[in-house]
Amino acid sequence: MRVKYFADTDTALVEFGGTPVETRELDENIYVDLDADGHVVSLTIEHAQRSAGMEFSMSTRWVPEARVVNAAERYTEGPSGGSMRYRIALHQSEEGYSVSVPGLPGCWSQGATESEAITNITDAIREYLAVVEDQLRGEEIREIDVAV
Repeated sequence: MRVKYFADTDTALVEFGGTPVETRELDENIYVDLDADGHVVSLTIEHAQRSAGMEFSMSTRWVPEARVVNAAERYTEGPSGGSMRYRIALHQSEEGYSVSVPGLPGCWSQGATESEAITNITDAIREYLAVVEDQLRGEEIREIDVAV
């Protein structure tokens, strides 16, 4: 995976590898490129710092000595400590609450109450990560540390 940030347009490009044959718009600022089998090969986030809550700095760099991790180890056993922290955006309406995860494009849920919406987005995050696991199965996965 390679992440490119274009400061002049505040655009982030996340490349997973593969040859894109189709582009789909998830919302007005987020696009995914799919290969012939429908797998995600790249993700473009326009207005990345504003719309996705992503922060970039000039010190962000690739670490060549990154530890190689088995995809099953990384995504099915979960992180050490038993949890991961995600920012969520909660939106109240007449029908209840909708909630999204800016760091996971396309990850949305809803609920009649705030508590129900948060419970539902927790499940949606797990399902989102399960899809990522399936798409990465058999790939060489690396973990890197990024200073922000």
